[in-house]
Amino acid sequence: MNNNFTARNLDAQIMSLSQTINQKPSTELWHQEISAMPEWYGADLKITSGYVPQKERSFFDSQLLVIHTRHARQLTWLLLELRDAFSEQLDYLNKYEFYGNLGETAQRHLAGEPETAAHRPLLHAVLAAAYISIPEFTDKERSGSSSSVPGSIGSV
Repeated sequence: MNNNFTARNLDAQIMSLSQTINQKPSTELWHQEISAMPEWYGADLKITSGYVPQKERSFFDSQLLVIHTRHARQLTWLLLELRDAFSEQLDYLNKYEFYGNLGETAQRHLAGEPETAAHRPLLHAVLAAAYISIPEFTDKERSGSSSSVPGSIGSV
């Protein structure tokens, strides 16, 4: 795929998501898969509104990044939308770094600001991290490799 088209397409999708976040109340942020997965769990990232005690985590969860937020459903909506937007760029290897970086961004945001009733600041922070990753994906396409996403997303 032409990486200029890909970058423009991803840019447009992220701008559209930003507008949706700004304009719609949290109850209207809906993805067709949210009823099947109301809280994100995949690619070593778990978004939850509940508490998961360390002792209840299994061996397979040792690399799991768990994000506790009252905005778990809204953040899950955003991750599902970003999964769809980046579907042609993500593969079985780079998805762990991509979602891990988005989760780390959410974690840093939540650590730096007390949670409020407003979901928008958290979603915009994570959306900004996804936006920053666009050139990294298109650069990988240009060089013919898509096996990893460099870690600069984590510096957001």
